[in-house]
Amino acid sequence: MTRALYGAIRNPDRLVEAALRRRTERFNHCFPRGISFGDIDSFVEVNGRFLIVEWKVGDQELSNGQRLALVRLAREPNVTVWVIWTDDDGVITYGLDMGKPTRRRGPVTEERVCEAIKEWIAEPTETKRAS
Repeated sequence: MTRALYGAIRNPDRLVEAALRRRTERFNHCFPRGISFGDIDSFVEVNGRFLIVEWKVGDQELSNGQRLALVRLAREPNVTVWVIWTDDDGVITYGLDMGKPTRRRGPVTEERVCEAIKEWIAEPTETKRAS
């Protein structure tokens, strides 16, 4: 086993989580029922439309609160929400469109996600679901 480089961050995910907690935990008392701030992993705006992506690793699941929030966001006009899972090496394995009535996780590849992004960009605003 090789020694970590001097000054290298050994666990960057843990560092980011800790930084977010320090930044947001101070406001937890402001919310009812144990609600706290969440984060959005990725988002992009194109022509007044928003694509939000939540990334999960392995068999990690959405918390109930996160699931409810993402489903509610996906109901908004001009907002699309996807959840994408990767394996431990970052290879995309599964995907889920939170705006679908039958939200089922299905196998996807990086190529299919890229195709879906291009389809999303090409989708005219006026045909965007507002369900």
